[in-house]
Amino acid sequence: MSNLLKDLRYGIRSLLKNPGFAALVVMTLALGIGANTAIFSLVYAVLLRPLPFPESDRLAVVKEQNSKTAETLPSVSPADFFDWKRQNQSFATLAAYSGWSITLLEGEESDFIPATLVTDEFFTTLGVQPLLGRTFTPDEFITGSNLVILSHRLWMRRFGGDPHIVNKTLAVNQGRVTVIGVMPAEFKLPAYAEAWTPVAQDSGEMQLRPSRYFDTVARLKPNVTLPQAEGEMRTIAARLASQYSEADSNWNVRLTTLRETLVGDSRPALLILLGAVGLVLLIACGNVANLMLARATARHRELAVRSALGASRWQLLRQLLIESLLLSVSASALGVLLAFWCVNAIVWLVPKDLRFPRIEEAHVNLSVLLFASAVGLLVSLVLGAISGLKASQPDLQESLKESGRSASASVRLRRLRAALVVAEISLTLVLLVGAGLLIKSFVKLQHVELGFNHDRLLVVPIGAAMPKYAQPQLRAEFFENLVRQVQTVPGVQSVATSSTPPLMYTMFFPFGVEGKINPNEVPQAWFSSVSPNYFEAMHIAPLAGRSFTDHDLFGTTKVAIISDTLRRRFFPGEDPIGKRLIVSFLNTPLTVEIIGVVSDIKQQSLSAPANAQIYLSYLQVPWFSSALLVRTQGDPSVLAAPVGRALRSIDPAQSGSAKTMDQLLSDSVAQPRFYGLLLSSFALLALVLAIIGIYGVISYSVAQRTHELGIRMALGARVQHVLILVMGQALTLVMLGASIGLGTAFGLTRLLRKFLFEVEADDPFTFGVVALLLAVVALVACYIPARRATKVDPLVALRYE
Repeated sequence: MSNLLKDLRYGIRSLLKNPGFAALVVMTLALGIGANTAIFSLVYAVLLRPLPFPESDRLAVVKEQNSKTAETLPSVSPADFFDWKRQNQSFATLAAYSGWSITLLEGEESDFIPATLVTDEFFTTLGVQPLLGRTFTPDEFITGSNLVILSHRLWMRRFGGDPHIVNKTLAVNQGRVTVIGVMPAEFKLPAYAEAWTPVAQDSGEMQLRPSRYFDTVARLKPNVTLPQAEGEMRTIAARLASQYSEADSNWNVRLTTLRETLVGDSRPALLILLGAVGLVLLIACGNVANLMLARATARHRELAVRSALGASRWQLLRQLLIESLLLSVSASALGVLLAFWCVNAIVWLVPKDLRFPRIEEAHVNLSVLLFASAVGLLVSLVLGAISGLKASQPDLQESLKESGRSASASVRLRRLRAALVVAEISLTLVLLVGAGLLIKSFVKLQHVELGFNHDRLLVVPIGAAMPKYAQPQLRAEFFENLVRQVQTVPGVQSVATSSTPPLMYTMFFPFGVEGKINPNEVPQAWFSSVSPNYFEAMHIAPLAGRSFTDHDLFGTTKVAIISDTLRRRFFPGEDPIGKRLIVSFLNTPLTVEIIGVVSDIKQQSLSAPANAQIYLSYLQVPWFSSALLVRTQGDPSVLAAPVGRALRSIDPAQSGSAKTMDQLLSDSVAQPRFYGLLLSSFALLALVLAIIGIYGVISYSVAQRTHELGIRMALGARVQHVLILVMGQALTLVMLGASIGLGTAFGLTRLLRKFLFEVEADDPFTFGVVALLLAVVALVACYIPARRATKVDPLVALRYE
């Protein structure tokens, strides 16, 4: 133990004598360890941390899968769900939920609250008790009730954590509701919900079968496995498909765990990021290993003297390992401090629509600290072994007879250092190619054709409160009044409405072509209820027929306008004008006549392909909610407040939570922008580390070859010959590293395919540009030591040491 303490004290003194070396090693490793710790914090919070539900491994989700198209929907129709609930024997409990919204009218300003409708046993299935009050009782689901349970964040944000909130009544756009409970802070299912209300199970809506919008959660019985439950549910689904062939034909079920559903697409994205920072750490380790090998070479005589005085190989190796451990412990401590800042920065950068589950809970906790400690320990052992195995066995005869000349690195050691640089270059090129592909994809997304004019457009969601506007005619009149009122606001150029504004909402309804209905195939189309002037206000190009007019009213023939994609798929080579569609509108067949065709637009997202779309006039078929699309004469954000006041003058329940279309466009590319920014940051860090590594190796090589270069110049070698000699060594390393990196990137970039838009994973342009960029930057970094080599004075070099 005393020997260990002596080695520890000696290691500290040795590092303090070389503060520049110690600081460079600690900073390099800290960057790598800090980045890895930060990303691991996200991975732990999202993928590894246990769900906040008792026996969460028994929680499952039932999804519907189309056996013909292989499409899997995370949702189910209400009628199918209640049949599942009655017929299954595998689940202890089965519940469903669906998103909706309420507008809170308490105080001076209304507040838009994302809420969730839940069925009986929702909270029982999850096994969570409220923080205050109670949950819903079974009888409160029969006809529905004006009750609400608040989320912890809404309770704190809007009511200041009032402990007496239970049994208070609140004014909302549907009337008044009574608060019966507050959920604990960790309960967030679904993640967006700020309130939960009961479903009225005897309503006609619960008999809908074609429309699938209920998400499910089930608790398996103790003796039932997931495959057993899936087998039983498939039997039930087959029975329902036979019984209700029009709605359930070709639909089967698939079961997944609740964790898998919540994680969703987060897993591959986070694992790719973790792999990327892992490469950064390897590059950092390569840099540090080169530094430590150079230092071990410089300490060759010291180690030889200690060996000659009786130190064993293990004692020398132990000394070097302790010094490596001191460096890695310091780097780990600094890396953890960097991770604290990085985690907060990354969580802040994560776009809201990405919705990593529980991402806000990511922080540096005990598990993360253990991870950082393990990484630091592994790094110290590897680096200590690399620098120590050779240095701890010095050639005493050669080392002790050197007449004051510093030891030169052996051929094997020089090759090892060169190999480390080659590895750094290849790993850096992999990161640069990945970042380049994401950046090119992001650029293409920003230049995609939208199909409408997004300039100076304000989008304001509105809703017709039930039961006040239960009748379609009343809803149509309500929307018309809002449009007229907003049209009077100074600076407004035109106003249109849509139940599904682009890049904000989508809604699918089954439909068929009259005379061509196939009972084994029920296609679905996006549905939009729009105002007559919608296409003119949005600058959507008409292709055939006419647009809606104010004469398309209740009592007249119901008409529809279809997208170009629907025309090409269902009316190839024929004129669709005058043909009829049968739309399953809220489980009721609705026959509409096609009067026009318009161009496709980006409805769902910029990267989603065009889909069949059906537009109906809201004067004939108004939806329960809509959005005002306000074309302004100037900056649309300036008119958000005046438009909101105009809406509330007609209906105080309108919150006026407006967004510009430019904001929606920015939100729609938030995910690729986030991934591109993060991976580019890692790639840039890797590039800096790799350039430092190349510079260090070439500089060290020049220093070691000073005597040789002096002789060459004394014998008549020209400056350009020396420059070519040194640069040639660097070029060999760069070309070898680039070749290995291109081959590795060619295989690994396949993992990025799902994150790319109109860019192939093996895009030759990106590969070529990145390779050229890396080569140019690397050669520039090599030029400085190479140029220094040409400045060698032969007289000085010949008496070098």
